[in-house]
Amino acid sequence: MPGGYDPETGYPLPDLPSELMSVPCNYQLATAKEVRNKDNNVVLQNGKIFIDKGQQFPPRGTMVRVEPDMFSGEVVDLYTGQLGTKLIV
Repeated sequence: MPGGYDPETGYPLPDLPSELMSVPCNYQLATAKEVRNKDNNVVLQNGKIFIDKGQQFPPRGTMVRVEPDMFSGEVVDLYTGQLGTKLIV
């Protein structure tokens, strides 16, 4: 799946090589919290994606897109709790 372009910066986004998966979720913008990505570099958190318990969720480092054009980026970290999973993006 082609990545397209980031609407805020205009930079091209990497292609999404995995298969397309549609999961109901809730996206929230986040404050400027610093997290470490898979390469152990410090990056600023863009937001959080909440997924209900029992739904499939992508692993760390996967490119995700929240429709309609709310967010497109990489899963930096994830936390699985009793009632669902929170993806840090």
